[in-house]
Amino acid sequence: MGFGVEEFVVDGVIVLEMERKGEVIKRYLTIPKMRGRRIVKSAYEYIITNEGIDVLSVPELEFTKRSIDTSERFETGMPVLDDLIGGGLYKGSITMITGPTGSGKTILALTIASNMAKKGKNVLYITFEESIGAIQEAMTKLGLTGNIKIVAMVPEAKTPVQYYATIRKLLDETSSDVLVIDSLSAMKSHMDERDFIKALRYLQLLTKERGITFILTHTSRSAEGFISTGFSTLMDTIIVLDYQLPKHPGESMERRILVLKSRHSEHKPLLKEFYIGEGGVIIE
Repeated sequence: MGFGVEEFVVDGVIVLEMERKGEVIKRYLTIPKMRGRRIVKSAYEYIITNEGIDVLSVPELEFTKRSIDTSERFETGMPVLDDLIGGGLYKGSITMITGPTGSGKTILALTIASNMAKKGKNVLYITFEESIGAIQEAMTKLGLTGNIKIVAMVPEAKTPVQYYATIRKLLDETSSDVLVIDSLSAMKSHMDERDFIKALRYLQLLTKERGITFILTHTSRSAEGFISTGFSTLMDTIIVLDYQLPKHPGESMERRILVLKSRHSEHKPLLKEFYIGEGGVIIE
């Protein structure tokens, strides 16, 4: 390694390295030698926190092999949507709400979060695009209530492990049953495709391991465009929102919802119209 005779004399060697990719700084801890010990994994990414250095152990893929129990479901508070999904979102599932800008993704996520919170679930709502005040104001205007922990994060450049560590700590502090991230697109804008898939995979493993129901929003121009992404296969449920612009003066915009996918459920892929009013999203 170039350290001279010392590296042969010592029992262990720990190397700290750092690399910069644009605005992102990644730190690695490598253990090339530890005499008398079997080194399971030689390299780890670490972060520096207020508590010092945190060498992060990311959930292993084996966690996802646990048996899936779809009997415990969280109702969304919208009977029509629960029926389309197949009885509600089951515990530990991952749901993506996708659609173009202005289709109602945030309002639908807030409606589901509010209804679950009113049923006694601990809900952590992370927003990347709005302030806490803006989210609270939207809830007040729509008549949405419930004890929801709202956290606003600036979508600054972070490594996948940094996102994972930050959200893991928030989940520990709140003992959450439900995690909502609005929006995934803001996170994606600061990562290359490989790192973005890695960040989402880490969060998937974390929520699966803990049985946390995970809801995300994502901006896409069409359902076909979302399906072609590399992360659509990670989702258990995909809810697509869309709208039809008025063709004549005085006409209202039509909003539509479709449950494109609901894994382990007998869902109904029926196109339904909805509107936004008192109580959030109302599906007809």
